[in-house]
Amino acid sequence: MVNPPDNRSARILIVDDEELSASALSKILEQAGYTNCTVMTDARLAAERFLDFNPDLLLLDLHMEPVSGLAVLNRINDLMAPNTRPPVLILTADTSPQAKHEALAAGATDFLAKPLDPVEVMLRIENLLTARKLYQQCQLYSGGLERLVSKRTLQLQQQTTELEEAIAELRQTQQQVIQQERMRALGTMACGIAHDLNNGLSVILGFGDILLADREKFPENSSARMHLQEMVLAGCDNAKLVDRLREFYRPRAPREPRQAVNLNEVIEQTILLTAPKWQSQASGEGATIHIEKELGDIPLVCGVPDELREVLTNLILNAIDAMPRGGSMSFRTRQDGQRVRLEISDTGIGMTPEQIARIFQEFSQASSATASRYGGTGLGLAISKRFCQMMGGDIAVESEPARGSTFTIRLPRIVEVAKDTNH
Repeated sequence: MVNPPDNRSARILIVDDEELSASALSKILEQAGYTNCTVMTDARLAAERFLDFNPDLLLLDLHMEPVSGLAVLNRINDLMAPNTRPPVLILTADTSPQAKHEALAAGATDFLAKPLDPVEVMLRIENLLTARKLYQQCQLYSGGLERLVSKRTLQLQQQTTELEEAIAELRQTQQQVIQQERMRALGTMACGIAHDLNNGLSVILGFGDILLADREKFPENSSARMHLQEMVLAGCDNAKLVDRLREFYRPRAPREPRQAVNLNEVIEQTILLTAPKWQSQASGEGATIHIEKELGDIPLVCGVPDELREVLTNLILNAIDAMPRGGSMSFRTRQDGQRVRLEISDTGIGMTPEQIARIFQEFSQASSATASRYGGTGLGLAISKRFCQMMGGDIAVESEPARGSTFTIRLPRIVEVAKDTNH
């Protein structure tokens, strides 16, 4: 059984303008062991100095002069919030319903009718003080509980944030693993079909060389011989395609050394090699592609010719796919400090900032117009970027929706590159 709290140390304020009545009440409390009692017969001082006394219980006479008990109670309500105000026991000979209603409306806790019954006085005071002490303990526990809940809530929020970050990191890792697996699978597939492709291309190139050796049927500077030479050149480039793809997935594999390259010549070759696409096929679809060239007087660059043709071919085919109703492509070259700058622009559909951010990523549907419109692999520009980097250069793009795109390739001059051809 829980023992009731000891209330004898409680601070009790008695406010009664009748000195005899106030003294009698004080003696009753002292006899019961309550030693911390204060008596005030001037109600005006009680209202003004209430906060200084800070009582645990107020014993208040209802009818006083010149300030009534209701006025004192209303003043206390102005000074303190209801949850911090001590209990108020009204002492009055007026037991009318109106007096009770007014006192209760003003915040009185209980009533004692005069003349006072000492036993009833002590029982009511004990009950009020016990209730107050229990209320204060509840408030203390409630405050501690709120702080504990706030602390736990903050911890849960931090844990939730950490969990969300861990989930996001896990998803990113999963995507990277998926990409790596797809890259590994594609690399394995490329290795598997390399032999068959090379066999087929060997036949094509072999017969091409035989035809080129027949100078009677294919004389020098003839249109047929030029077309045949371009076919053989395209076949040679494609013969190296699988090896270059394999190198893309295994960067440390041996690769063709860089050499001095006339970039303007490579541009002319690539335009001619892709002519069936931008000329014949585009015309068949009712579209016209115009080619504009501003090829400046530029120094030789250090690169790999077939890789450069592969990069330019990807850009040209992407530009064509981005102009289904026709348009124009322009090629501009100039020296840019110690580097050579090539700009390839089109008047196509353009790209959003989100597409630009992903355009050079492997398997991204934003990485080529072919991928987004015709179901391509999304590897073209990723491979192009890798080739440019391996040649010591870089590639960038500027684009806006419905305003075309401009790809800028910067390659090192031959004098700028070190002699390490295995780079």
